[in-house]
Amino acid sequence: MTANPNTRGVRVDDTLNQPFTWDQIATSLDRSVTVVAGGARGAGRAVAEQLLSLGARVVILDIDPHRVSAATS
Repeated sequence: MTANPNTRGVRVDDTLNQPFTWDQIATSLDRSVTVVAGGARGAGRAVAEQLLSLGARVVILDIDPHRVSAATS
């Protein structure tokens, strides 16, 4: 896998030259822990929720501990 200059640093699958899909990510999440920085709201929270729905264990980091508590309740 290489970084494609057209995807601004997003890792791509060399065989397809496309960003990874959620299905590809889901197959690699078995027994893994993911860390989402800024995961208490906005796009970070959406990513954390998507990863949770795919079966990952998620650690949420955010500058505001109250928002982290609200996001995890």
